[in-house]
Amino acid sequence: MQFSTIPGYAKQKLNLTQLVQEERLPHALLLAGPEGSGKLALALALAQYVLCRNRTADDSCGTCPSCSKAARFIHPDIHFSFPVIGSNVVSDMHLAEWRRALSYSVWMDKHYWAMALVGEKDSGNKQLNINKDECHKIIQKLSLKSFESGYKVLIQWLPEHLGNEANRLLKIIEEPPAKTLVIFVAEQTEQILPTLLSRCQLVKVPAFGHKEIGQYLSDKHGVPESEAETLAFMSEGNLFEAIQMAESRTTNEAGIFLEWLRTCYKGLVGNMLEQVDLLCESSKEAQKQFLFYGIHFFGEVLKQKYVKTLHLQLQVDAAKTAENLSGILDVDQIDRMLQLLNDRFFYIERNANEKLLFLDLSIKMKKIFRREDFVDIFESPLPGVLNIK
Repeated sequence: MQFSTIPGYAKQKLNLTQLVQEERLPHALLLAGPEGSGKLALALALAQYVLCRNRTADDSCGTCPSCSKAARFIHPDIHFSFPVIGSNVVSDMHLAEWRRALSYSVWMDKHYWAMALVGEKDSGNKQLNINKDECHKIIQKLSLKSFESGYKVLIQWLPEHLGNEANRLLKIIEEPPAKTLVIFVAEQTEQILPTLLSRCQLVKVPAFGHKEIGQYLSDKHGVPESEAETLAFMSEGNLFEAIQMAESRTTNEAGIFLEWLRTCYKGLVGNMLEQVDLLCESSKEAQKQFLFYGIHFFGEVLKQKYVKTLHLQLQVDAAKTAENLSGILDVDQIDRMLQLLNDRFFYIERNANEKLLFLDLSIKMKKIFRREDFVDIFESPLPGVLNIK
């Protein structure tokens, strides 16, 4: 992967390339950033840059044999370590799945990776981990000589899953063989042992900006500019989330949500059941997108409540509905709707029963509109909503 293929991050790219150009590359780097940021992409680009035979001041050439192998994630001097599922399981057992996942998206999150390992149905019940056997493998790999290049590179994704096993790596991280680079790629640095953190040079990788995500969706995924802008705001800096929403979006996404919302407002039970059935026929990603759009929509309603002249990040029909609702609903109602949608997004990611979840959601939205049982309707979900399939 080349730095030029990663949107934004001019400061981070300059910092990393200068470390190589000025021969100040440390033994261990920690690229830390939130889900859906460019931290893993930057790690891959740096590894390719270090091993490139014809690199320029700001990027790898992209055409030499080393770059060709690095781009396909098969370079013998670029090693990968990542969390897996199960005891006595190491990364090397899942290299095929890892390469497929990276080929799909270098912006992927751990939820997608868990699904790649065990499938969507079981991913919510399995815990990712990095065990002692993996640590022994890391030490073994770093102790070997490079095969083709002067350097050997290890990219360790999500070291927060190491836990106390990180102690096994401290010595080789502090005193590695010559021309060895370890790149840790983390999301939650507070879960990493301080003794490991102290041995790494930190590079902070912030979330993507809205403009960067919108431009990427337009350029790489052919999303119309107006839709790309909306998806960018909905994703809140998470490029992987934005891509998934773009890939699963419907031609009338706003219309589906608004029709459901009108059904809840009218409180027609028969129509509610029809809407629930339609939602349950869609994929899990589409259901998540529906809820995520709802969160974004009511966030815009709340903003309109306070700033009347604010340009809403919604399509024309949805923006008009949001303006109308901002005059009808009070702040408590909007806040409760946001809370309800957030909770159901959390449940759907953990394989809740879709039919019960969306029926529960519809009934409670109706009650909020009509201010029925306004105090206690959020005390607990409908019985059975969290029954795992």
